[in-house]
Amino acid sequence: MKFFLLFSLLSFLLPCVGRSQNLGSLSPSKRVPRIAIYWDKGVWELEAKKTLPALLDSMQLPFRYISAEEINQGQLQKGGKRSFDLLIVPGGWAPDYIQKLGGWDGKGRGDDEIRGFLKRGGSYLGFCAGAFAAVSVTRWLGEDHPYPWRLVHARAEGPLVWNPLKKGKLRAVHGTVLLESRAQEWKGRKLPKTIHPLLFGGPRFLSLQGKKTSKAFRILARHGEDKSPSIIIAKFRGHGPGRILLCSFHPSVLTDDKGRIDRSKNAMQGEGAGHDPDGSKPDWALAKALVEIALGKKAPKPRKKPASLRGRK
Repeated sequence: MKFFLLFSLLSFLLPCVGRSQNLGSLSPSKRVPRIAIYWDKGVWELEAKKTLPALLDSMQLPFRYISAEEINQGQLQKGGKRSFDLLIVPGGWAPDYIQKLGGWDGKGRGDDEIRGFLKRGGSYLGFCAGAFAAVSVTRWLGEDHPYPWRLVHARAEGPLVWNPLKKGKLRAVHGTVLLESRAQEWKGRKLPKTIHPLLFGGPRFLSLQGKKTSKAFRILARHGEDKSPSIIIAKFRGHGPGRILLCSFHPSVLTDDKGRIDRSKNAMQGEGAGHDPDGSKPDWALAKALVEIALGKKAPKPRKKPASLRGRK
């Protein structure tokens, strides 16, 4: 009996990292979200293996890693139903993602699996390379490259003028995020209007015609340097419950916390990041908010004071 109980427990815990619950015993409204982090060739290990797990653990959200082979085999969805609520694609090198998932000729299966996942209501959160991979066209160093996933009909351009290559290598800086005050997604989250998260080759988003506005996506934030879109949200093919959230930055990668929050002692100083102008807390809060938005979670309503305490300071 003891062996059976131990085996049952281990068989459930092995696919997950971090906090786990019996998902099947909960109603859909209270069920713990099912989250997958893409991990394969080209993915930035620091973000995928340290900072994003630290973030999700701090939010008490379980997750598991999923490889290109697993996606190609159809593990994002089974029997016409999706296996996850959210796919997070970290930063890294987007061409490797394309090559492993669907290929450049679009004849592979992986990109079809991602689109099918979104069609069935799954959501996608892409940081930097994960955002580049999701758009229809990437302009890198002034040259356009059609990307076959085509999750959002937009163009991603990089590297940016204020985050240029130096001697052919990417350098990290602290960019400037200006939140769109009219975007309902930020309502109640108590984020500062200006945040300075890590920018490490991330893009700006434009319409396919090169304009800063587009019917294909809504702007949640802009780059402070030129007011171009830096965080956008879209629906797959313009409709459906699934969300596609693309972010130019790496807000879970902190440079001033000495690993106390993000579990990474790499301060990115060797890559040129330097001191974070507003510290780590706003970046971490932004990263949490993006996960919640991708999951469709609204900000918690402020607690009302008891009638006996109203009016008191």
